[in-house]
Amino acid sequence: ARVPDIVIMDINMPLMNGFETMKVLASRYPALKVIIFSLIMEEDTIINMISSGASAYITKNADPSRLADAVITVQTKGYYLCDQVKKEYFRNYARQKPKPGFTGKLYLSPKELQLIRLASTNLSYKEIANQMGLQPKTISNYRDRLFQKLDIKNRAALVIYGFKNGIINIFPE
Repeated sequence: ARVPDIVIMDINMPLMNGFETMKVLASRYPALKVIIFSLIMEEDTIINMISSGASAYITKNADPSRLADAVITVQTKGYYLCDQVKKEYFRNYARQKPKPGFTGKLYLSPKELQLIRLASTNLSYKEIANQMGLQPKTISNYRDRLFQKLDIKNRAALVIYGFKNGIINIFPE
């Protein structure tokens, strides 16, 4: 089967989210150009997708002509970031104080990502520990480290972060 030159995809998709799909595409088809077309405007998400190999990131509320511009620019130059993403990124970057030892979701461990996903369920922390094959104290340590890294204070905020950044898929599996 022929591989396309450019793929346009969202982050929130059924079965595999954009992060998982990006990893597969980048490893199997390194020359493939991927344009992310999403409602998510979180800085960590944008940085993660570009770092994972996406060639462009466009928000769904951008001017529709930007998608056509992105396809042409990615084909000719290899990358594209729309003005809205650049403005949002630089506005947030200038406003936020750096968090020590943390520069984006890219640095969350697989266990921390799993904990964020499981935190969105009805499981207690003890049940999450059992499901992850860890001790409840270890889960508490992961949770506290996530709260510190992400500058949040509770499970609800952790789940909201997971949704906003595409870690928790909004589609049921």
